[in-house]
Amino acid sequence: MTELHACVNSECGKTFPRAVNFCPYCGVRQQGTAAPPAAARAPDLAQDIAPAGRQAAERAAADMAAAERVAAYRAAAGRASAGRAAQERETAQATADAAAPPAAAPAQESSAPRAARPPVREPVGKGTWVVVALLLLAIWLMVRPENRTKKFEGRVAEAIAQAGGCRIGDARAGLAELKTAKASAEQLQRVQQAINDAAPACDKARQRAKAWTELQPVLNGALKSNAPDRAATRLKAFTAKWGEDAETDALFARIDTMRAENLLDEARSCIAQRKRACAEAKIQAAEKLNRPEAAPRLQALREDLSRLLETTLLDETPAPAQ
Repeated sequence: MTELHACVNSECGKTFPRAVNFCPYCGVRQQGTAAPPAAARAPDLAQDIAPAGRQAAERAAADMAAAERVAAYRAAAGRASAGRAAQERETAQATADAAAPPAAAPAQESSAPRAARPPVREPVGKGTWVVVALLLLAIWLMVRPENRTKKFEGRVAEAIAQAGGCRIGDARAGLAELKTAKASAEQLQRVQQAINDAAPACDKARQRAKAWTELQPVLNGALKSNAPDRAATRLKAFTAKWGEDAETDALFARIDTMRAENLLDEARSCIAQRKRACAEAKIQAAEKLNRPEAAPRLQALREDLSRLLETTLLDETPAPAQ
């Protein structure tokens, strides 16, 4: 009887007449395990097969051999694939081991003496905290708001003085600088108020200066043409609108001096014509102008007028009867 062999794969379990390395049905590698005893006691196929069915048995055996070759090819391909996969896994593992940080020391090395720990820092003492507190207090005293206010007082006073001197542009520039430097609101308000108070007066002063510049040629022309009355009229109109100052007072004095000189000239003409009343009226008008420049001439004309009066009285005295 021929011994039957069974596939070691429990899911397959098929039998074949001779030992093979791989199952011709499922391709699983065989271990040479024989079929169970029941299968071993089966009658020999070669003896039981009738002569008419031998050809069919041979064909079955050829098919079995072909299946065995196919299974062997598949098993070889599987082994090659498994070898490549194992090689790739080994390569990947080697790469990971090279990239990984060095492994920790073995357990047996833990018994080696460890490095000594740094000494524990002592807590901060009270003296240190006192020094820090004093330092913070000094910093606060240096940068507190009161010091910042005093820091800008000089610039505030300068800007206010510029506004009072009609340097409005400089005062406004100083105000802008104080705003940039973060001066206090009270300081900025003081400078702004000084500018607001001085701006109208300064604008009026600018307009007055322009009007005075335009008037001066007219006044000088009148004085050169010996027309003090016309110059006085124009000057009075100017002072009525813009007010008086040192320049207008000096020009008024110059006009009065010229008028006094003219009156004295007219008084001398009256004395020459022996017009006592005319001369006396001109001299009195010149005296009312109260110009010290004309005082010597007034005194001389007064003496001339006295002599004229004496002469007139002597001429009017009647001759003594004979």
